[in-house]
Amino acid sequence: MTAQDLQTALTQIKLYHPTLIVLELSISEQPQTPARSEVGMRFLKMLLESKLAPNILVLSTNIKLLVQLKPMINAYEGGFAAMDKSLPIREMLRLVDVALWGSIYFPLELRARSEFDRRWLEVLTLKY
Repeated sequence: MTAQDLQTALTQIKLYHPTLIVLELSISEQPQTPARSEVGMRFLKMLLESKLAPNILVLSTNIKLLVQLKPMINAYEGGFAAMDKSLPIREMLRLVDVALWGSIYFPLELRARSEFDRRWLEVLTLKY
């Protein structure tokens, strides 16, 4: 099944309870509206909080947005994988397997912590 917008996706999930959801972060809220990554992030957060816990594969050109939801993803009960859409289809199929097995996979750019907690930065500034 394919959904071009959030409303259709929510309807299909309620009807069919899929085992795997492949989610593009840039999705439109309703038919004929522009796709926005904020809508996809909100949708992903709803999926991560749902009791259904479907396995999820996130495809996007900007997967760094997932850093915002990293604690929720780590606590998620279903499988989760994320990848850049520019990678080969073979990589996508491998990550589908990872998600279906219930594992969690983050690409390297999400595993490395590239941001500092502002409080620690303040402590270091005051100290030195």
